[in-house]
Amino acid sequence: MRIRTPSPALVVCLIALMVAIAGGGYAAVRLPMNSVGTAQLKNNSVTGGKIRAGTLNAGHFAPGVLSGTPGVGATGAVGATGAMGATGAVGPTGATGAVGLTGASGAVGLTGASGATGSAGAAGLLGPAGGPANTPGFTRAVLDSDAINTAMIPAIAIGTDGLPLIAYRSTSGTNKVVVVHCADVTCSAGGRTTTTVGTVGDNYDYNVRLVIGTDGFGVISHFTGQTGAGTHTVRVVHCTNTECTTFSAAEMTGGAYRGTSSAIAIGSDGFPLVAFRDELVADLGVMHCTNVACTSSGSTIFDVGVAAGGDVSLLIGTDGLGLAVHGHYNAASKIWASHCTDVACTTAAHAEIVASGGRYPHAVLGADGFPIIAYSDITGTRPRVAHCTTIDCTGTIEIADVDTGGTDGLRPAIAIGADGLPIIAYPNASATTLKVAHCGNAACSTSTVSTVRTSSGGEMIGHYPAIAIGADGLALITHSDISVAKDLHVLHCGSLTCRPFQRFG
Repeated sequence: MRIRTPSPALVVCLIALMVAIAGGGYAAVRLPMNSVGTAQLKNNSVTGGKIRAGTLNAGHFAPGVLSGTPGVGATGAVGATGAMGATGAVGPTGATGAVGLTGASGAVGLTGASGATGSAGAAGLLGPAGGPANTPGFTRAVLDSDAINTAMIPAIAIGTDGLPLIAYRSTSGTNKVVVVHCADVTCSAGGRTTTTVGTVGDNYDYNVRLVIGTDGFGVISHFTGQTGAGTHTVRVVHCTNTECTTFSAAEMTGGAYRGTSSAIAIGSDGFPLVAFRDELVADLGVMHCTNVACTSSGSTIFDVGVAAGGDVSLLIGTDGLGLAVHGHYNAASKIWASHCTDVACTTAAHAEIVASGGRYPHAVLGADGFPIIAYSDITGTRPRVAHCTTIDCTGTIEIADVDTGGTDGLRPAIAIGADGLPIIAYPNASATTLKVAHCGNAACSTSTVSTVRTSSGGEMIGHYPAIAIGADGLALITHSDISVAKDLHVLHCGSLTCRPFQRFG
């Protein structure tokens, strides 16, 4: 076959075509570095497939383009546990913790077996000779055993040391006031101190009264002077120590022939208040001290009635005011209560407690807050109790017989026991027997009577009793033996009721 020769026009076209093709390839291969930029690229000309992986990061994208979390693959499976590493070094010791709560006490263990009995000790020394024989259930001691002179009209109080303090009138040598400070609660032990604190004149009157002051020391009232001499007056002794071995004294002023049958109490202001029979006008007088020693005072005389103020007793009521209970020795033998209307007792209101037949009143404040008065009913010579139902005794007065067994009840003494009930000591009419009545209620409408001492030959052994409740809660009774031995005795009860024997169970 014969090949045709191309025409000149075809040759030119072929050359132009090859130049065009070869020039584009050259341009693609030979572009200068960094010569292609944003301006040379068409929009959307660079697609994801044209970008090499790993060449872009978040900074190459416009804000908000990448809104999701970069693609995180799914969590792979947990790998196998590796081998245990070596033990680390011991760390430093921590601080000590707070102490824990105390545990509950354990149960008490069983009592151990008793030990063997020890051998007997050596015999002790022989003790001193005993005192007077005691009624079972009592302890009795003799304080003044002068067989020539009489110890009488005792008063008793319990000091701040818990020991009895006793004041009484003695006729040993001259009439005088003596104070005994006991060495134990029964006043039976040795070591008692005895001090003379003043004279009392003659036998006209010899009331001695005793209280414990706000300073803890005894305060005593008594009269001094001579019968008919116009010099009777109230004297106050202020002890300056517990035993009353040192003291000061002051006399009431305000006129001659005053101040018998005194009584004393400590007022709500802490100063002594003294009630007495004013012999000048035969009426009740009250002296208010203005210091604890009573070295200064003021007095008021009350016109209660004819022959008033005899055998005075005095207490301080729950209202802080004084109440003087005293005899009114006219034909009827009345007993009156004079209730102070102020602390100094410059005024008072008077009320009749017993209309007739009453003498020797002794008043205390009951556990119910009302006055209770023990007195002698002279129509039957028996002890009676008048129980007030108001603090000033203007209300109903409850009268009760304490002992109806005979002619007993001369000069009774009363105290409130540790059980809150009245307890009364009194002799019979001849003072040959000393009795104690323990009341069953605040008004003493019931009582249990015990004989605590009887004379062996008709002697007057139970005269002028005084009573106080000791530091052990038991009664102490002082009384005079004035017929033969002329002793002063102290009887200490062995029970609250002061009965010689008691059965329980």
